Amino acid sequence: MTGFTWDQSQYFPPVYPPFWYAAVSPLSHLHYDQAVHVWAGLMTACLIIALLLIYRFTDVPVFLLLILCLSTPVIHSISSGQKGTLLLLIFTVSFVLLKKLQPVKCEVGRL
Repeated sequence: MTGFTWDQSQYFPPVYPPFWYAAVSPLSHLHYDQAVHVWAGLMTACLIIALLLIYRFTDVPVFLLLILCLSTPVIHSISSGQKGTLLLLIFTVSFVLLKKLQPVKCEVGRL
């Protein structure tokens, strides 16, 4: 169909680490249409949770957060089945933990 065949004698390394395949493998038990809807719902939920965390722990106005949801990268990420909003949630949680826990400052020359 594509005019390309993979040489079976060559090694094809996995692109993602094994835990990623373990995390998304339950979707393979669903019909493709259902899996797409579940995935889009999960990524939308990740976006909403990230926005709520950003709103709660920063001074960003709600209007700006809503406008950013209409940006091309956000819409493209959800509509094409990418994991961008999951990564946004991971980075947002990391930011919140960093801001909330305020790690100990280490001075140079002191242990």
